[in-house]
Amino acid sequence: MVEKVTYSRRDLLSIAALTASLNVDGHRADLVILKAARAHAAYEGRTAITDRDIALAAELALPTVSNTAPSTRPGSRPNNCRNASNNCRDHLPMGNPPKPPRKTRMRRK
Repeated sequence: MVEKVTYSRRDLLSIAALTASLNVDGHRADLVILKAARAHAAYEGRTAITDRDIALAAELALPTVSNTAPSTRPGSRPNNCRNASNNCRDHLPMGNPPKPPRKTRMRRK
């Protein structure tokens, strides 16, 4: 079911803006948040992620991908993740969801 959960370009930009606003290095956090948001949407029986999925995933993922203890890292509190997520969404342009990759089959010779 998780592979059927979709996300938009705006969702990706929101996740990237969220991790950037919390000064998270690298893209690992972005990927973990996206995977967790899709899993949460699938768990709730939906086919697209929401802001709530992203905020929840960020709360769970950000302490995991950090090299510092969660209590010493700025933005480690769940409310900071939610606030940053909401603020980022307000400033992002609307966009069309990305097209899914085409599935190709390898042919044997």
